[in-house]
Amino acid sequence: MRFLSLFFSIAFFLTLSAAEFTGKHTTVPAGTLQIFQIDNPNQIGDIYLMKTPEGKFILTDTGVPRTVETVLIPALEKHGVREIEYLILTHFHSDHVGGVLMLLNDANFKVKKILCSTLSAKDSPERFAVRYQDVIRQAAKLNGIPFVEVKIGDEIIFGKGVKAKIVGTANPGKKYILNSHSIVYRLTYGEFSALFTGDCGFQQEALILAGKHQIKCDVLKVGHHAGAGSTSDRFLNKTAPQIAIVTMPEWLSGDPRGIRVEKMIRKRKIPFFRSWEYPELIIFSDGKTFGIKKK
Repeated sequence: MRFLSLFFSIAFFLTLSAAEFTGKHTTVPAGTLQIFQIDNPNQIGDIYLMKTPEGKFILTDTGVPRTVETVLIPALEKHGVREIEYLILTHFHSDHVGGVLMLLNDANFKVKKILCSTLSAKDSPERFAVRYQDVIRQAAKLNGIPFVEVKIGDEIIFGKGVKAKIVGTANPGKKYILNSHSIVYRLTYGEFSALFTGDCGFQQEALILAGKHQIKCDVLKVGHHAGAGSTSDRFLNKTAPQIAIVTMPEWLSGDPRGIRVEKMIRKRKIPFFRSWEYPELIIFSDGKTFGIKKK
């Protein structure tokens, strides 16, 4: 009985273990996991770039079509990206996948694999998104790029010690708005964790909360640009982040929908890093601690 008690005590401790937040820094240590939050000035559009300690790149979403040449491509070039190990498309709204076709057709970059979660025409509440996903699928095929469907529970190895657990995907048969059919994944590196939510809405949050997967995290990428229809009290309490990040334009911060989410985060005294305020934010971790660099 004493052994079992000790075993469960250790298991409980490991479940709650987290990386120590060391605050703001002026430099990024070499050999760390790095997450770049990329701002689309005055636009709603998600782009998150990740660099593993080994130097591999993972890109989550590509922003809006109109900023591919002014935001996405310059950001990739700035960080020395030539190969993208995984391109993760959280869902098929244009503010998340609008840059995909131009990226795939740019000879300066090689995308090795696309991870997605798609819906059929009968299951999608937004038929234009099905057309968008089918066009992207065809473009990937023409470029010889695997187009991989992920499912809840899948574990993706990004590099040595860096992995992602899929905790949310599209839900066929659920007539949710497309936001609640997002890929949601929990990134881990040692004791460090970050939850990437796409545009995960209230309905999908409820499904995730009903599941058994760990969603507690050090860093929460707030869903749907910290705006309408996302981020419930229950979800924020369960994820319990040390810091929150989000891509959002300044105008949304003054909108009632953005104000609601900001108040929830500030009430919990969670540092909140919005892309319009921190357009070049870098989060880095050695697996035991993590910090941020603002520029």
